[in-house]
Amino acid sequence: MSLLALAARVSGALLVLAAGAMHLWLYFDYFHRVHVIGVLFVVNAAVAIVIGVTLLLSPHPFAAAAGIAYAVATLGSFVLSVYRGLFGYVERLNGPWQAAAGGVELAAIAVLLPLLVASMRSRMKVRGLQAGT
Repeated sequence: MSLLALAARVSGALLVLAAGAMHLWLYFDYFHRVHVIGVLFVVNAAVAIVIGVTLLLSPHPFAAAAGIAYAVATLGSFVLSVYRGLFGYVERLNGPWQAAAGGVELAAIAVLLPLLVASMRSRMKVRGLQAGT
């Protein structure tokens, strides 16, 4: 594995963990009072820990894909909560925590997507070489 791929994995892991930490902070700050959504913030943090640790320990493309899926699902849930409401809760679009979490999640996607593509290309190249021998 290249140094660049390792840096992307570690950066992606730290970004996913940061997003999870923000959700855990927000749970204790306010969202523990919000029915269903509060529990989902804790679940979000727990999933971030699992994915972050997996990214740190495994170069498998599944780890990068999981990090991307986590960030996309978190952003998607936020957007749904803003424009339609989620479990009866409607979120505001603007605010410091919204901007911070959204920025970290977008950064995670920006770091992990090229890593996933490169990893998949590398795996396909290796399989092609093995099939040709």
